Amino acid sequence: MKPGSGILKVGSIFLASILILTALTPLTASASENHHRAKYLDAKRKYQQFERSDPDYGQIEETKAYIERALNYLIAYLEAVKARIEVLEEQGANPRLGSSDLQQDINELEALKVELEGCETKEEVLEVAKRARSLWIDIKGDTRYSIGFIAHHQLGSRIDQMETFSTAMDARINAIEERGEDVSDLRERLSRFNYHVESARDEYNEGVRRYERDEFRDANNHFRNAQRHLILANRILKPLVRAYMSNVG
Repeated sequence: MKPGSGILKVGSIFLASILILTALTPLTASASENHHRAKYLDAKRKYQQFERSDPDYGQIEETKAYIERALNYLIAYLEAVKARIEVLEEQGANPRLGSSDLQQDINELEALKVELEGCETKEEVLEVAKRARSLWIDIKGDTRYSIGFIAHHQLGSRIDQMETFSTAMDARINAIEERGEDVSDLRERLSRFNYHVESARDEYNEGVRRYERDEFRDANNHFRNAQRHLILANRILKPLVRAYMSNVG
């Protein structure tokens, strides 16, 4: 192994990982966040060593390949978000930042890839890497908005469906009760179902309020909480339907 090549490789990995870690920020918080943070700090230290190294042509090309992979990852991430926004736009939604804005972000990253291909020196490669990270910091705001917009529409629709089901099931339980049958078990199940649906609605509404104030991180936290309550409500849903069917069967 040539002197400094090990440092260069770790430094190259850092250039990719620092972009990828930043890309994940708009999504849900990872359970291994501390692990990623430790890896980030270690990579940052080795990257600083890399900046002081004197790489040869092959090592520079290797570094460029790592950066290109990171850019490809970010572009694929944006493409996935854009595709989901396009579906909502086709359904009549009108986000403040739409699919065309996300496409512009993608175009800027693609332009960096072209510039990276022409880099021949360590300084040129490092400059592209720094600009890529700076660009992603700007783009991250767009993705936070988009993720919140997607969550906003998907959660709102699911909660509406759950509330409609609750109203219909309550009417069916009343009809069974009017026949003189015991519906205490059904009412208990429906009560637990309603608790989680109402909690999801409260979290969702608070998320929408935060979202409209551009507090995207806080909004996403509330949307995640709403999602958890819907999962719990769904676990009650199937046994509730089975219990209902056994009463009318």
